[in-house]
Amino acid sequence: MLENATILHPSVLTLNFGELTGKKYFYSVLVLIFFLLIVLFNCTVITTIVLHRSLHEAMYILISVLCFNALYGSSAYLPSLFVNLLSKTQAISYTACIIQVFALHIYAASEMTILAIMAIDRYVMAIDRYVCICNPLRYNTIMTLTTVYKLIVLAWLFAILPITPYVILTVRLPLCGSVIHMLY
Repeated sequence: MLENATILHPSVLTLNFGELTGKKYFYSVLVLIFFLLIVLFNCTVITTIVLHRSLHEAMYILISVLCFNALYGSSAYLPSLFVNLLSKTQAISYTACIIQVFALHIYAASEMTILAIMAIDRYVMAIDRYVCICNPLRYNTIMTLTTVYKLIVLAWLFAILPITPYVILTVRLPLCGSVIHMLY
């Protein structure tokens, strides 16, 4: 009878990975390797762009922002997945679950808005290429670093502002149980 009861906010949510006893170490190593490779490659790209002054142009700044976003997204999910795969009881606190949901949605939305500013349906990176091709003599006056930084801030705001109310409204809803059967 308690299984169907509505719980406002349980302290711990149980994750149901199914039967992973024989394969959990394999999957854990796989997750760890993927995470380390993501961190290594993205940090390499960001460091290269930061250290070489010739790469301080709009396109490369946008590429480094995409790499930073990939670091943010993978850091929001993969470490907790790694820990949960290795632990005896796969569980996450309700607060950590809400924070993780918020972080993953911000990651996905910012990835999309960095690539496409939704209001005009033009790509942020394509704006750079458009100006470069159609206005080659005015490129340096139009696509300044200030313009690029404004586009980046706009992309992050387009990601954060719509998702914040959804998460706040989700927290207010009661839960029907504390077992999560299907992860992403």
